[in-house]
Amino acid sequence: CRTRDPGTLVRDVADMRDRIAQHAPPKSLWDFKHLSGGLFDIDFVAQYLALRHACAHPGILDPHPAVMLRRMAAAGLIERADAERLCATRT
Repeated sequence: CRTRDPGTLVRDVADMRDRIAQHAPPKSLWDFKHLSGGLFDIDFVAQYLALRHACAHPGILDPHPAVMLRRMAAAGLIERADAERLCATRT
């Protein structure tokens, strides 16, 4: 819940995602978890937003990415329709 520099945070999260992609590439076109834009990336979006906004909105935090996305929408941090689309994709 500490304040973070947004530019540094986005670079760090993107770097981590790139490193994971190198070590755990998709096994096939059906690997919806690891494909670019897949389930793993939805989790990264939720985690990035949590790290970015938890300082001012600690109530958004939850172990489940879908819960965090809905809480972020309720707090006005992302559009509700975007949160719902991301959550629907995860299930």
